[in-house]
Amino acid sequence: LDPSLEFGDFTLREGVQFHGDWGEMTADDVAFSFNDANSVTNPESIHGQAGDFAPLLQSMEVIDTYKIRLNYRNYDSRGMLHRFSMFWQTAAIVSKAVFDATGVEGMQDIYVGTGAFVADEWEQNKGIFISANPNYWGTALDKGPFVEKINWLEVPEGASRRAMLETEEAQISQVATKDFPDLIAKGFEAQKGALHNVIRDISFTGNYWEAFGALTGAALERDRDISKPWVGNPFENGDEYDESTPSMQNARLVRNAFAWA
Repeated sequence: LDPSLEFGDFTLREGVQFHGDWGEMTADDVAFSFNDANSVTNPESIHGQAGDFAPLLQSMEVIDTYKIRLNYRNYDSRGMLHRFSMFWQTAAIVSKAVFDATGVEGMQDIYVGTGAFVADEWEQNKGIFISANPNYWGTALDKGPFVEKINWLEVPEGASRRAMLETEEAQISQVATKDFPDLIAKGFEAQKGALHNVIRDISFTGNYWEAFGALTGAALERDRDISKPWVGNPFENGDEYDESTPSMQNARLVRNAFAWA
């Protein structure tokens, strides 16, 4: 990480292979994946993290085959977790060779990554079917894969997902929160080890009181409903932002109560 916090350089693991015959992952693939997702470098991006990347990441720059430079717009101390781990707020690394060979439409049907499993089939309203990657780089490091095959079935009805779990038609199921106590009493275990992959919470996030947009500096027009007990008004005492106003303190207590509920 440069002392100026303007950029950071990363060295990639050598020998990491893409699925199939698409070759080794290099800095070209990493730069392509991030720059394609980032709305700064690709204004037409519809990636789920396009807006999250934009205030923070300027671009990814190839230094050499196995070295990549992240140029910051604004340094983010969470970057190692958020951008370069299995955290969900990142960009999956895809093969630039697939894009060069097949274009945008081709990439919609060719699912190529470097992970422990290879996508055999992915069909809307049916499911995702994957099998163990025999050339996975992480196997030597005891990172799996630990099963031969996984079938993710799309089952919209919550009662059906629970029934499949109880009849052992499924080994893992996303069930309604209200079903947790009964299923745990029957001997099922609620998974707690997925870290950021499953979130069941009441969240109060965002920049609700920001007055100007981070990218353009333009004034934000938004309705703030301060009638809710968990929403305070930091401007009760005037134009200056003040977190110590009575309504802000009351809102903090209400939020704490929700957090402990």
